[in-house]
Amino acid sequence: MNTPPRFTPFLLRSIYFFQIVFLGAAYYLRNKGYSVDDSFITFRYAYHLKEGFGLVFNVGENYYGTTAAGYAVVLAIVSSALDVLFRLAGNANLPTIQNVSVAFSALSLGVIAACLPFVFRASKSASHWIVCAVFATYLFVGFPFNEVAGHETYAFLGIAFLATVLAENRQAMLSGLILGVAAAFRPDAVLLVPILVLFGWIQSQLGWRAYLANRNFWRFCIGFALVVVPWLLYLWLHFGQPTPGTMDAKRAQVALGSWPLYNPINLLKYLASSGFAVLSIMSIGLLATFWLLIKHWGFAGLYKDRGIFIALVWLLFGLGSVCAYFLFNVTFWNWYGVPVLFSLGVPCFVGWRIISDKMSSTSAQLTHNKNYAALVRISPAIILLGVLLSGYGKFSTWYSNPHISSHIHAYEDIARYLVRAEPAGTTIQMCEPGSFGFGLGPKFKVIDELGLVTPAVAKALLNGDYGFATRTYKAKYLVCSCALPYLECAKSDLLEHYDFVGQGNVNFWGPKIGHGARLFRRKLEAPN
Repeated sequence: MNTPPRFTPFLLRSIYFFQIVFLGAAYYLRNKGYSVDDSFITFRYAYHLKEGFGLVFNVGENYYGTTAAGYAVVLAIVSSALDVLFRLAGNANLPTIQNVSVAFSALSLGVIAACLPFVFRASKSASHWIVCAVFATYLFVGFPFNEVAGHETYAFLGIAFLATVLAENRQAMLSGLILGVAAAFRPDAVLLVPILVLFGWIQSQLGWRAYLANRNFWRFCIGFALVVVPWLLYLWLHFGQPTPGTMDAKRAQVALGSWPLYNPINLLKYLASSGFAVLSIMSIGLLATFWLLIKHWGFAGLYKDRGIFIALVWLLFGLGSVCAYFLFNVTFWNWYGVPVLFSLGVPCFVGWRIISDKMSSTSAQLTHNKNYAALVRISPAIILLGVLLSGYGKFSTWYSNPHISSHIHAYEDIARYLVRAEPAGTTIQMCEPGSFGFGLGPKFKVIDELGLVTPAVAKALLNGDYGFATRTYKAKYLVCSCALPYLECAKSDLLEHYDFVGQGNVNFWGPKIGHGARLFRRKLEAPN
């Protein structure tokens, strides 16, 4: 048998990592102008911190109105550093915080893709690298990983996956530190702590008492605590609470009944939206994982195989995440479904690696027919490559069409008017404060009628007090775009308290509500 050239592993690795860099750059260029409106809430927190106003949505109002406060801090730091570098280079076109966040999404997906070969234990098999290449391509091109580009979800998944790989490799302290950062980005990461402790115990093959005295256990816990404890202390001192007030807003959304709930039907609909071919590949991969685990390895497979360890950790995380959101009884948003899809995708990837290994071992026994043996060995890669090539048209369309969100520009006409009419700033009440507030800047205070970023509003909505925001904050302007019966805009006596100023962005809002977003100015109250 001829020995493969020594440069083959290096060549395969180089091609694979070039693919990651290329896809990451293409992902950024396609999505750099795209983000969902909710992401701009976090961006506004980051912008105010960067400009010296503190980690706040409205200047002077320390309210914990984002689950991604840690992510906002990192965005502010990185954006400030990039501004310095760009100015030193003489480039006046500074990247926006949104640009930086989309770059983080691309980098995070790249981290996941870069970790995939390590699940194969740096195999020399070309079929293994093809399996990695197909899954890496889906990470960058698949709709679920593009639809909320710039959202903290992808950054959280990237560093949490890296923490999992490090934990399996017994880099306990570093794994704990990185998982602590993931928890600051998104509290969901806390679910991984007990799961990794459990699997670390299984991997150690020690009794519980011996494991609790094990240095790796304590290194992991100390690493996690070194990030999380100071972070929680900061949140308590800055916001007066260690947990975000967004949970009240989500519960209020459920009570108001205008949004889909997080339930099995809506979750399955979201998973089904990823496409039949993707679901088929995932199903085969999952079945292969469990078949080999049960038939050949059993319980021992948890510590004998890196891929099985990582696959089951993420499968348990996905299950725990779903159960937690069911128990919290919140509304469903697509960025809640992305981690679930990812947690199914990891064991799917491992399953296809197992199929590839099985075919390789089978081909080794077919010494009587080398051509047939080679075909058997690479058959899983051929199947996945066929799926990849069958979608070439879709991928080329993805690459050649920038991702644009018209929603985040839906209030620009009104914002421009307010900047001209109120140069010193003013207060505005509305139901979508994200991109609108981010575009206005720090002089303007935006009151969220639905309570996501405004103190006490969500609790009032839960108690049925729909006029609380209007009475308490007395905003000078009111923006009407959400056709919801309990908002101020829907009241029959609206014009008794407000003067109509005008409407904007009719092209966007017309097909949705029959007119543009409307702006009203509060009438002057008569002196007592």
